[in-house]
Amino acid sequence: MISFLALGLALVLEQLRPLAVKPLSRLLTTIVRYMTGLMATLAPRRVWLGWSAVVAVPVVVVLIGAVVCNGVGTLARVLFDAAVLYLALGLGAGSAAFSDIHLALSTGNNERARQLLQAWTGVDCARASSSEVARVAIEQALVHSYRTGFGVVFWFVMLGPVGAVAYCMARRLVDDRPDGEGADAKVLHEFSLRALALIDWLPVRLTAVFFSVIGNFEDAIYCWRS
Repeated sequence: MISFLALGLALVLEQLRPLAVKPLSRLLTTIVRYMTGLMATLAPRRVWLGWSAVVAVPVVVVLIGAVVCNGVGTLARVLFDAAVLYLALGLGAGSAAFSDIHLALSTGNNERARQLLQAWTGVDCARASSSEVARVAIEQALVHSYRTGFGVVFWFVMLGPVGAVAYCMARRLVDDRPDGEGADAKVLHEFSLRALALIDWLPVRLTAVFFSVIGNFEDAIYCWRS
């Protein structure tokens, strides 16, 4: 009951007053990149230890806060959980790239749309047609929405604020990869990708089922199978 009350409160706050935390988000990115840069120097067999440490630090802080608030009372716990979820959703949301690409395509500025898409996805889009740009942008927007919204909410419902924070950190370790393309950095990034894929295995499939139910179920299942 506490989790659902906190979830409702956080979603209402997020809709009424989206969190504007660009400086905080940049600070978190800097910290994660610094820590992952240190992790990249570990032996490949011990990368999982560094990954676990980066995820565990904020999780322990949130767990301590939850225990303290739980001792204060139910209202304090609801407010604490809602604040953590509100922050977790706010730190990941709000990519303006999709809106900018949509605007560029609607005004016929296909070159601008290709440049924006390439900057957003890192994929070479120099020869992409307008329909291909739209398709890739929609796919990327769905992935972004899942990882900054549905994924966070799923793990919040399952594990409370600890789950939301752990998922956010796991996602950050993929998105905020350290600078450099050395062998150590690649090993770390590949491990982070595998870890996130494992964490996403169940919620991403539930999300796909949800979209197929509210959309065209038969076509969605056909595309899923193929």
